[in-house]
Amino acid sequence: MNLSTKLRLISMGNDLKAAVANVILENTDEKNNAGITQFMKDISNNGCAYSNLKGLQYHGEMQDFFKKYAMDIEMVIFLYNTGKDVEIKDFKDNDSEKSWFAVEEMINELIIELKIK
Repeated sequence: MNLSTKLRLISMGNDLKAAVANVILENTDEKNNAGITQFMKDISNNGCAYSNLKGLQYHGEMQDFFKKYAMDIEMVIFLYNTGKDVEIKDFKDNDSEKSWFAVEEMINELIIELKIK
């Protein structure tokens, strides 16, 4: 099964991971597995803030995304900070930064899950 098919199956869910899979598919050519892989690695290495992601570019889009997945996003941040002596990520209630961070973490998780090298 190719990468785009795997992402399409994941995107059928209704959680944050499904939404991130859909963001990946919306921002890449589904027929180009190498392009999808490179896109995911670019986000993993450089973050979302400078990537101009379709669907997550504008303040309103980010607010809608955060509202829809707030519990999942807060859980990603909580799990990231769990077990650390100091809080690593403190977003001072910036929903856009929280959303971007959660998307980045979900992409990192998908890279591992899909065994992308």
